[in-house]
Amino acid sequence: MNTKWTHPLEGQSVGKAFISYLVPSVLGMLVVAFNFIIDGIMVGHKLGSTAMAGIGIASPVYTLFVAMSLWIGMGGATLYSNAMGRKDITSAKQIFTKSIMLIMLVTIAIGYTAFTFKDKLVYSLGANAETFPFASDYMNIMLLFGFVFTIENALSVFVRNDGNPNTSMYAQITFAVANIIINYIILYVLEWGVRGVALGTIVSASLALLVLFTHFFKNK
Repeated sequence: MNTKWTHPLEGQSVGKAFISYLVPSVLGMLVVAFNFIIDGIMVGHKLGSTAMAGIGIASPVYTLFVAMSLWIGMGGATLYSNAMGRKDITSAKQIFTKSIMLIMLVTIAIGYTAFTFKDKLVYSLGANAETFPFASDYMNIMLLFGFVFTIENALSVFVRNDGNPNTSMYAQITFAVANIIINYIILYVLEWGVRGVALGTIVSASLALLVLFTHFFKNK
């Protein structure tokens, strides 16, 4: 047990600590929400309503991955914060490692298992002959590389709980801005379609991960 370690929140008033976490968290979520609105507008204008319907059919996979990353990320980060509050650094590190490994392994296991039944899964979600190609293209990328997104989402919660809400916010902003720019290039310049849009989401999440990694170099 390390009794010399001091959490950034120690010594702050409750009100100041609340605001220091509230503002970055809300701003980050607003920017991400704005990104999804712009993304939907670009896809709808460029690819049409059928492509949008195909993405909508495949979106439960994305929603499931978000739910798992928040479930494990927030649960693990809560246990992590409790351990850090007790100044039990060893337990906190173990919780962090196990949580990140768990979300990665669970996402890969579900993604690659579902990928083997992808066509049946797409049709069971409501696809028809017109929407199937779009739903299938989107689901291909999300099932194979969705673990990048879930790790980024879970790690963002841990970084925030480790006393660095600003870096978590910067990662969310990076994801949102990169996703808009990359998807614009993919749709209007390269014309890669729905598969490219899904790939753009993964690339944007990778860039956000790089921002989160800076937390581990700034803190001892």
